[in-house]
Amino acid sequence: MIMKTRTILVVLGLVLSSALSAQTKWFSPMSGDVPAVFGRAWDAEIGKRYDRLPERLQAVVPEAVRELARNSSGLSVRFVTDARNIYIRYGLAEVRDLHNMSDINTSGVDLYARTVDNRYHWIGNRMNYSFGKTTKDTLASVYKGLNVKGNMEYELYLPNYNIVKWLEVGVDDGCVVRFKSPAETVEKPIVVYGSSIIQGASPSRPG
Repeated sequence: MIMKTRTILVVLGLVLSSALSAQTKWFSPMSGDVPAVFGRAWDAEIGKRYDRLPERLQAVVPEAVRELARNSSGLSVRFVTDARNIYIRYGLAEVRDLHNMSDINTSGVDLYARTVDNRYHWIGNRMNYSFGKTTKDTLASVYKGLNVKGNMEYELYLPNYNIVKWLEVGVDDGCVVRFKSPAETVEKPIVVYGSSIIQGASPSRPG
């Protein structure tokens, strides 16, 4: 009887999980002709990778710089949506455990909304996130019950000390996501050169 009950609960859980997944639409910032990634140069050369240096420069920089350039520190994804619930899922190349900073800073994401007066407002997710224990696990961060009416622009900052393999933004069925391209902006580039502080050591979160 106990085994039957457990089997029923497992099946029910799988059904509910499948139903929830079916109700969420997923969008990739790499799906367009121009990747919707901000905070880097050489977009055409780097292409659809969350790296910061093109391959032609890999051989002329120190090994430490070459490794850190694969991290997504300083990179962000901008998008517009009317959704009240936003789901982020992504995969990483490494499992990082650095003693001098939080997991959120090394491997997490950080969401901000741009308000009508052109200010950025941090969006908390009430600890609603999960980190994988292996590189095969999918990481997730969920922002639910946002107090919005109509479209809102967001900026999602990527992990400071890890390598993003893939990333998707999910919204409830009936909502849409439109990624912004760096080609749409008139922002002038700023080159920042420095030590590990510039890379992102050791604040509490990527933003």
